[in-house]
Amino acid sequence: MVSIRSLEVQLIGVTQFRAPQGCAWEAGKVSGPEALVEFASRVHDATLSAPASMDHASYLRTVIEVGRTRLLEHSSATLYVRGVSRRVVDDLRSVADLELTEMRHGEWEKEPVIALSRELAGKAELRRIVESLVEDTRFMAEELGEVLAEELSAETNRVLRDQRVRAMIRTVAPQCLEVPVVATGSMAQWRRFIETCAHLPADPELGDLARSCLRVLAEESPALWADVSLNWPET
Repeated sequence: MVSIRSLEVQLIGVTQFRAPQGCAWEAGKVSGPEALVEFASRVHDATLSAPASMDHASYLRTVIEVGRTRLLEHSSATLYVRGVSRRVVDDLRSVADLELTEMRHGEWEKEPVIALSRELAGKAELRRIVESLVEDTRFMAEELGEVLAEELSAETNRVLRDQRVRAMIRTVAPQCLEVPVVATGSMAQWRRFIETCAHLPADPELGDLARSCLRVLAEESPALWADVSLNWPET
């Protein structure tokens, strides 16, 4: 039976800031990424010992407004993403400079889990057609596996033979199969991905992913994302 996984993005790792010994500047009640970006900026400007002239949010807004976003390279975040397809993960590798670790599919054909765009998932008839296509592919994959196993029967190492069969079956797996992924990047890398994909002309699935990532990251470090809109119109 085919099941559909909805998009889900969770923050599972983020930079922590530890003030060095002898530092008079205090981070206050801000996130680790925000504190580290401000600290790096103050080191650059030699203002660690100077009295604060503005609050943390205003300071970071100024850092971004004057174009010093390279400082965001010092802080990072790791997100756990579910409900994205093989195609989206492949596209993500080409458009985003993020470190990605994806789940390797084994016997995908036994219980296919798929991820669909809102356009497909939101319409019952379209969803039914896709589910039928995936289910048909699953049956054909089983037949392919049997034929491949017979073709490779001369291989006496059963583990190796099974690995080869599974690898060949994966090459014909549908692009809509869900692939959970762990994605890590600096705040600057996340920012470039979001600015590239979180808008209407972008691929719909990548756009939904970028906006979901933005919501999670902005909740953690609002001052670093205050200039980026969360209110794109839905298509």
